[in-house]
Amino acid sequence: MKTCYSCPALCCKYVALQIDTPTCKKDWSNLLWYLHHENIKIFVDQEDDWMIEFSTLCKNLGEDDKCQIYEKRPKVCRRLTTKECEFHNEESPYKLVFKNADQLIQYLDKKKINYQFNK
Repeated sequence: MKTCYSCPALCCKYVALQIDTPTCKKDWSNLLWYLHHENIKIFVDQEDDWMIEFSTLCKNLGEDDKCQIYEKRPKVCRRLTTKECEFHNEESPYKLVFKNADQLIQYLDKKKINYQFNK
């Protein structure tokens, strides 16, 4: 069984925020722009929510992958349980995931979604 003591602190190595579901060229263009930047990922979670993820380390994460302010950690950290933890969960957190603009363009082309303003 996986425990918090063996956790590689996955949730402390990114920030993910919900974004509006894309519905028009401007939305798709914005997603492409995000994906042209380093350390950005766009994904759709198991609840069909669209998310943007910024890969970045928590400033309070120690070299041993342990929280250096555990007793004073934010509420969002306290609410996370092993049920939601991607380290403990066998199911992928993603229905769709785009790690770069080319992946999103391939998806849009396959779905025949017009994302270009010049068309």
